[in-house]
Amino acid sequence: MIATLLGTGTAIPSARRGSPGAFVAGDRFGILIDPGSGSGGRMARAGISPLAITTILVSHFHLDHVGDLAPILFALRNPRFDAERRWPRIVGPRGMGTFYAQLRALFRGWLPEPGRDFELCESTGEAVRCAGFRLRAFPVVHTENSVAYRIEDDSSATICWSGDTETCDGIVEAARDADLLLLECSFPRGKGVKGHLDPDGVLEIVRAARPRRTVLMHFYPECDEVNLREQLEGETAASISIGADLEEYRVSRPL
Repeated sequence: MIATLLGTGTAIPSARRGSPGAFVAGDRFGILIDPGSGSGGRMARAGISPLAITTILVSHFHLDHVGDLAPILFALRNPRFDAERRWPRIVGPRGMGTFYAQLRALFRGWLPEPGRDFELCESTGEAVRCAGFRLRAFPVVHTENSVAYRIEDDSSATICWSGDTETCDGIVEAARDADLLLLECSFPRGKGVKGHLDPDGVLEIVRAARPRRTVLMHFYPECDEVNLREQLEGETAASISIGADLEEYRVSRPL
């Protein structure tokens, strides 16, 4: 699998970091995760066509995580895609169906219809088998319906996407022994906010879950005003990287 970080920032406009999002490409699938504002344009910069999307995952309904959901689906309606269009499946937490119905009420027929054009699923916590990968959602502590996702391809390589979370059992279980953990770190040490992580929370999760590699994301501007690397201390920190927009990470299961 190849994971591309489409955005490592938040809702705060930044010249350096876009709103959250990632694209995970495998042999038979392309998963767009949390299409935050500007995700479509950054996909284009990374050379990823909207036609490559087979599944869209939503971790929760804050605007910085869903801002480009409607624009990307609207783009797929363009006649240039008629011959090859396959509407992606959309997977989200509890309330995804209601949220999407409200989007369609706003934009009427400009968005595809679930059940007719594509499959819409609300995650239940059970592992779901998809073409080329297995998916499981884990409840995390942020909003009342936030989830983290664990993606496992046919070779058993695993990627975990934390969404937004504070330290909790759900993110530890989602990230356990993952080959790549894409983990939020919203604030530097001493400036933490409930529902989010700082370096201390990051280190606690990494020590408990023991992923092979961790890449941090979802940085508020405060994180770019300090040396965040220096706040990640100890042996565990060697496996942790500071993410950047449009960085790619190749993920495979060690032999």
